[in-house]
Amino acid sequence: MAVWAENGIIQWSVKSPNCRMILPKRQSKVPINSIAHQCFAENIKPPQNTYIKVPRDTWQSDCLKEKTSTREMTVFFKNYNAILSVIKG
Repeated sequence: MAVWAENGIIQWSVKSPNCRMILPKRQSKVPINSIAHQCFAENIKPPQNTYIKVPRDTWQSDCLKEKTSTREMTVFFKNYNAILSVIKG
């Protein structure tokens, strides 16, 4: 799944046909436990080209019963106060 957010608000999201995650609603806030939220709240720059494990329910994964983790790779565009996140569940 890919998510674009500006000023901490999700503008759009898209997922692949194999993705079992629930798409976040447009105009909702980015999840608190996400790397994307840290970019907006703490102005951090996440490592490039690296997936980081986040709590399984951060991006509303429906695979909570399985022992899979959720991984997030986020790019922060500071000049636009926007992020692009790729999430694997």
